[in-house]
Amino acid sequence: MSESEEQYTIIYKIQKTIYGDVYKAYDNLLRRPIALKLSRVRETCERGENPVGEIAILETLASSNNWKGKRYVIHLHDSFQAKIDGLLYNCTVLEYADGGDLLDKILTLSKRKQRLSFAQIRIYFVMLAEGLKFIHQHGVSHLDLSLENILLRNNELRISDFGQAQTKRTIHDDDLRRGKLKYMSPEVYRLQEYDGFKADVWSLGVILWQMITFTIIYHKPSVNDPRFALLTKGVEGIQSLLQQDKILDVPTELVDLLSKMLNVKARNRFLIDDVLQHPWITDSKSKTDSKSENCSLPRLSAPQLDDSSSTFYSLSSSSSSSSNMCTSVSEENFRDEVAKAVGVLP
Repeated sequence: MSESEEQYTIIYKIQKTIYGDVYKAYDNLLRRPIALKLSRVRETCERGENPVGEIAILETLASSNNWKGKRYVIHLHDSFQAKIDGLLYNCTVLEYADGGDLLDKILTLSKRKQRLSFAQIRIYFVMLAEGLKFIHQHGVSHLDLSLENILLRNNELRISDFGQAQTKRTIHDDDLRRGKLKYMSPEVYRLQEYDGFKADVWSLGVILWQMITFTIIYHKPSVNDPRFALLTKGVEGIQSLLQQDKILDVPTELVDLLSKMLNVKARNRFLIDDVLQHPWITDSKSKTDSKSENCSLPRLSAPQLDDSSSTFYSLSSSSSSSSNMCTSVSEENFRDEVAKAVGVLP
């Protein structure tokens, strides 16, 4: 057993992945809980997942001195290879957060018949935008942004799961649709050559929509999906979708931002710098917490952020799901069914 293997004690399994499993473990040297991701070493990658590439990307991001956005990306502590039951595994040691993932949070609030306030949505959204800007500054396209892949630690968000990520901006996969269908941009769905940065902004726009409405904006990014077809109408389409979902308290500037991020024409879609410069982010007048009697559920006020360190960190059950010409897997389907059962993200 190597020194690295002796440093960590596995506590229990958190989730299963395509190549292996993720465990809650304990760092015996630094005396802290961590997440240990074990991925089988194989000659070929399945369904776009690349554990070796993920480790390389996490190492690059971890070595950066740009702390502004870095804090919102899952942090890599260590990586090594180890033999387990005669099989060789890539072992990735990640920070462990106690807040679950963003989908879990939304499901919990929905059960309580509550929503996030616009002030809290802005706090979370700026974290994600800064994290994505940091990722893009290092030439990486994430390509699998989703509620399941956003983790919470000390009420801060962490972008995780880089198994689908590419270290380039222009991408053309002949028969592979990276990411999850309900977060996927139309150009990725059509298997065209695409701008990975703009595909990420689209997915971030879907996440913003979900934080606002607790609903899924479309099921498939195709004009054959009637909800997606409304997005071709820009602001008017966004407003129609909000009315369909009975969400009537969304500020005008926020509707505009959604329309810029969810522009079906990638060439006209915002990049992440444009997002961060939008008036809903920068205009102090928009920072008031909007409330409306027309809203069917109350919105939560924004809690005070706690920047202090915590004994426990968490890695929730986030799963990347992508395959050749198909993106659904059992865990995503299961979690969607749970969401339907509580009346959220139908």
